[in-house]
Amino acid sequence: MPDRSWLPAIKAGAAVAALAISAASFTIQSASAATSGWRTVPGPAVPAGASANLTGLAMAGPSLGWASGFTLASQDAPFEPLLAAWNGHQWRDVPVHLGTKAGGRLDGLAVSSATNAWAVGTAYPGSQSAQPLILHWDGHQWARVPAAGVPGYGYVMLLGVAVRSAIDAWAVGEAESATTAALRPVIEHWDGHHWRLMANPALPPQTALGSVTVAADGEAWAVGTPFTGTGRGVVLHWTKRAWLTSATPVTGGTSSSGRRRYRPEPCCGLASARPASRTASLAHLGPWDQAG
Repeated sequence: MPDRSWLPAIKAGAAVAALAISAASFTIQSASAATSGWRTVPGPAVPAGASANLTGLAMAGPSLGWASGFTLASQDAPFEPLLAAWNGHQWRDVPVHLGTKAGGRLDGLAVSSATNAWAVGTAYPGSQSAQPLILHWDGHQWARVPAAGVPGYGYVMLLGVAVRSAIDAWAVGEAESATTAALRPVIEHWDGHHWRLMANPALPPQTALGSVTVAADGEAWAVGTPFTGTGRGVVLHWTKRAWLTSATPVTGGTSSSGRRRYRPEPCCGLASARPASRTASLAHLGPWDQAG
């Protein structure tokens, strides 16, 4: 199983936010400007007996935020996407309808305003295929938006997303051939009308991208992992003209033994719940200057 420590990092808007694992149950912890520490508040409910993972978190302000992830009813059950909304007082479940019998999962979340948020992940139309999943929030509802996809690849996952404006967003992930197991990175761009597959720079074989961020000036950065034992992570830079590779230091052997076939273990993700838990777990911290 490859090291997934590079999976999407947490992003926050008006408030700094983080996901945290509760040892006792799948609950929410919060520390606001009026408090000096973390406190536990109820989180979004998950089905009884299911395990749950939260993999993304984004805040549009103190009274609007989103958390995403997935649940598993059992080890052999399909993923079911998990999406929750924060209204300043409590977390509530948001139904996600994928139109597939095999379910899906959400792995990345980003927000630029109260009327513009994106969630990305994977939909499973069958046991032998995986499709990129993209959801958009327009201020009123979440709706599925067609992804660009990767022709010739049967398994496509989106793991990270970043948004700068209504006409500028990025999503990254990986695509794997159903016949040869060849792996390639995926970069998609939103131009206000469509998601478009972007050209990759020259990268080591078997490379996947897990996170992306975009600056106010439109430049963007993406990071990932080559599963070839190179010892170097992958860092890409969008110059507003093209994606280029950026030099990275050698940090030790990169895992190259074993490839997960789009069935990550229930423990993976930024927060998780044990099967007996009934609520999801994440943590919220108030304004940055309150962090100390």
